[in-house]
Amino acid sequence: MIHIEKFRRVMEDISAERGEFVFFGLFLREEAPDTWDLVISAPWLETGKVKALGEFVEKVTAIVGKQELLTLSRIVTLNHDDPNLEAVLKTVQVDNDPL
Repeated sequence: MIHIEKFRRVMEDISAERGEFVFFGLFLREEAPDTWDLVISAPWLETGKVKALGEFVEKVTAIVGKQELLTLSRIVTLNHDDPNLEAVLKTVQVDNDPL
């Protein structure tokens, strides 16, 4: 089970350390119940992507724990010029308020 508040903390902690995310979202897969994708976009992820993504996963694991990290199907990164990012930002209402 995904604990949204833990992932909100991940977003807030990493934003404070590395800079803001353009997008940070959990998506429940329609075809697979209880299977989540974490989709992220941030300028600091685009440079040295493998190292930055590794550091991101380490921070996520430290906050949510290894077991909850394993509930994610995948972590998807989108570059600022990816048309998928633009489509998501146009169609998904972004809500950064606490639940």
